[in-house]
Amino acid sequence: MEFTNQESQQIKENLAEIETTKALPDSVLDIIYKKKLFKLFVSESLGGRAMDLPTALKIFQEASSIDGNFGWAITIGSGGGMFSPCFREDIAKDSFSPDNAVIAGSGHPGGKAVRTEQGYLVTGEWKFCSGSPYATIFTANCRRRRGKYRNCFIYSAPRSGRGFT
Repeated sequence: MEFTNQESQQIKENLAEIETTKALPDSVLDIIYKKKLFKLFVSESLGGRAMDLPTALKIFQEASSIDGNFGWAITIGSGGGMFSPCFREDIAKDSFSPDNAVIAGSGHPGGKAVRTEQGYLVTGEWKFCSGSPYATIFTANCRRRRGKYRNCFIYSAPRSGRGFT
């Protein structure tokens, strides 16, 4: 069992707030961070749990049995950790080592990426992006010229250690 009775109860006590605000309150995020639930697929060297998918699925199932929204948040929030081996080592360390590291993103190409001398200028709107209130990194699929797509990793200054400004 991943969750104690006390933790399950604490999560359940916040269900109305989660439903109303469409975000996880700090008390629930603290449980997630303590248990490294957004870092299930991140290597141990980066502070993650380096789990295989079958083991993680058991956690997703248990979390979802407490509350579907809670289970979804953990499932979608941990998935970004699968990107961690694709980063340069120094960037992976900066991106995934913080206790509150979580990637939020949208697969829909809701923006435009224009190449500049510094990289890409990304503009647009993404309708669905679970976890965005507490994300430290966003992924965003963008359109480039001639309909080609580009997946961008977008960083911004954290807001009180959680989320974007």
